[in-house]
Amino acid sequence: YLSQACPKALSCIDSNIQKGKKGLYGLVFKEESPQGGVRDGWLYIAYYPEPTTLKKKRKKRGQGKPRTTRTFRHHVWLFGSEPAGESDFRERIPELDSLKNKVVAIVGLGCVGAPSALQFAKAGIGEIRLMDGDFISPGTTCRWPLGYSVAGWGKVDTLGNFIQQNYPFTRIGKNHYPPNSDGRMNIGHLTSGYDQRESLEALLKGADLVYDATAEEGINQLLAWLAKEKDIPYVCVSSRPGGWGGDVVRITPETEGCYVCFLHAQADGHIDKPPYDPAGEDLQPNGCGDITFTAASMDVEEVSLAGVRMAISTLCTSQPGAYPEIEYDVGVLTLRENNRLIFPKWKHYTLPKHPSCDNC
Repeated sequence: YLSQACPKALSCIDSNIQKGKKGLYGLVFKEESPQGGVRDGWLYIAYYPEPTTLKKKRKKRGQGKPRTTRTFRHHVWLFGSEPAGESDFRERIPELDSLKNKVVAIVGLGCVGAPSALQFAKAGIGEIRLMDGDFISPGTTCRWPLGYSVAGWGKVDTLGNFIQQNYPFTRIGKNHYPPNSDGRMNIGHLTSGYDQRESLEALLKGADLVYDATAEEGINQLLAWLAKEKDIPYVCVSSRPGGWGGDVVRITPETEGCYVCFLHAQADGHIDKPPYDPAGEDLQPNGCGDITFTAASMDVEEVSLAGVRMAISTLCTSQPGAYPEIEYDVGVLTLRENNRLIFPKWKHYTLPKHPSCDNC
């Protein structure tokens, strides 16, 4: 084929191989385009002469030293190109194109928040800001998305570095990091050298959505209040012990109720509480002072997926041709009924003002 289409290239490749040189040639050709007409396609020829043996050619007496020649085993490969540019990435998710200009602040990087962060990166979010105060324990890798190789490292830097290396079209925002730190910060814990409120303000400045995976009711109320104060949509996600269920809550500037309304509605039965394993909430590992819970990754990540879906739907609202809008504010997940495993079942609700809510 080369002898007819590009004889100069063939001659150059052949000459380099004979001289023991390695190289790579890129060939441009015309191919059909799915949109009609033609476009540039690429093929590559790689060649590598592997040295094998040295041969000495004897000469007659009086004609100097024997001449040494080297022989080669020639390796030649023909292969195509793989699309890796940003346009190649985004053309596979056209409904999410507007996300490249969005900023999401994620608080809480446990077994629900960390997989959510990866899903946001896969969706092509323009910038992710991460906040968590914990490090990765080897025992938690049964539910955390990265394994033993990152044990002992801070969750914020580890997940941020992984996203930057593997999803380069998503930036990791760091302006909210405490001074001289790897980004770790526990909201509400005693700190020195910086003001936590200032870090929270920097985290939310310019953000398009707050994604709360802390699973701590006090922090949930604080972040929901801060988001409401700044007219930023807020999405809260949490699983339950045993991985039997979970819930997703969204509060936008247009939502009637608030997070406290949601708590009241759950308390009086207007919104169902997710099922949970009563024996799965008091697990204390050997040598550890913290209480944790039992649950499998494939169960808790059902909540992550639903939370990211709701958040992306919210970010795409009113964008033509974008990801569809979801009309409900609350989703409650059931994965087990009477301790029998079922396919994921979601109940959905709107979130009106609750008459017992002092906030509203």
